[in-house]
Amino acid sequence: MKMTDDEYLEALNELFSTSGWSALMIDLEERLNDLTKVDTVESLHYSKGQLNMINHFLTLEHQIKLAGEL
Repeated sequence: MKMTDDEYLEALNELFSTSGWSALMIDLEERLNDLTKVDTVESLHYSKGQLNMINHFLTLEHQIKLAGEL
């Protein structure tokens, strides 16, 4: 089933109001501290990918709120 843009935004806003989403945000923020330990090029590349994904999720709620204002 394909969602309209409005249905997609509504579904995400419902997700953001759950305790599971709050728990995930706390977990991701805590993981940021683990990614500061970079001692090899390989760990740098790993951390870079992890940071990109964590940043995506940590900013998703704000991005969706901005999209809803358009």
